[in-house]
Amino acid sequence: MSYKTFFSRVKQEFKELANEFGKRLLYPVQELIDEHLRESRETYAQHFVEAFLIGCKMIYGGCIALVHAALPFIASNTASSVCRQVIEQTNKRKLDVSVESLENVQNVESVETVLNRTISDTELNGLSHRTRRLVSEDTESHNS
Repeated sequence: MSYKTFFSRVKQEFKELANEFGKRLLYPVQELIDEHLRESRETYAQHFVEAFLIGCKMIYGGCIALVHAALPFIASNTASSVCRQVIEQTNKRKLDVSVESLENVQNVESVETVLNRTISDTELNGLSHRTRRLVSEDTESHNS
């Protein structure tokens, strides 16, 4: 057997092994990704952009916090402000998904179940006053 035949055989075996490994590894991961995207009602590109921007904000806030740790007189409120923005942005996204879910629900008991499951009181604490008022008005209108 020549070395060319040997290496072509090894290459073919490696391709088959890689395909099998890819199927076993990537299919379950793909299912998890699809499930998360269905829950968040976003395409992969939309989710990527949102998550990337949130991640960048978190890195920025972390860097500012490290600078503030060493030099407390610099950026005394910036890191906490960035954290609040990130929390408010993620809560708003959760709220948007919840409102879409509510539009598909018919009876009041189901509305309360969806609201209680999706948005807890601690999550609502991070939302702005205006957003909290809108949520409470929406909840009251569904309860009456």
